[in-house]
Amino acid sequence: MATPNKGFEGIIVYTIHKDGCLNGLYYATGNPAGPTYNEIARKIDERPKDLDGNYVCCWIDGDNNVVEGKMNISKITKNGTYDVKCEVKNKLDFIGTGFLLDNNMFTVHYTTPK
Repeated sequence: MATPNKGFEGIIVYTIHKDGCLNGLYYATGNPAGPTYNEIARKIDERPKDLDGNYVCCWIDGDNNVVEGKMNISKITKNGTYDVKCEVKNKLDFIGTGFLLDNNMFTVHYTTPK
């Protein structure tokens, strides 16, 4: 399993709620202490039952700062995976490959763009 630039920096596991909101826990390999952090992503588009679309998201980083971003999820139909891109302050912050685990779990293997 590899992200588009063949790297690995972390993983996010989201619970998909009925309203389309994603509540995730993420682990970043850059922190050797290995804590998990929380992220919330709320869908901007009007398709709550479909993962594809645009989201506004917030997470708390390792320094306890709240970070706001925008995320896009788009399905790659040939293999059932999803492209995931997140921007912070209009700059691409991470890219990843997403996998739908069942009807209410979505996981993303991510890295920062090179």
